[in-house]
Amino acid sequence: MFPPQWITIKAIASLWLPSKTFVWRFISNVVGLLYIKIIIPVIRVMYSMICIQFLLKETMWLT
Repeated sequence: MFPPQWITIKAIASLWLPSKTFVWRFISNVVGLLYIKIIIPVIRVMYSMICIQFLLKETMWLT
């Protein structure tokens, strides 16, 4: 089913990953912080821009 190299890669990965769980946790924490610090404010700004555009369209239509 798998080439023999795949088995060795899998064995190395299974030995390597448990020792690197801390690293993975650290990376996920960094990504989470970046998500909170950058992506959420960007979404908020985009949302507010859309709202402002909608309100402008509504006011233009009213006048």
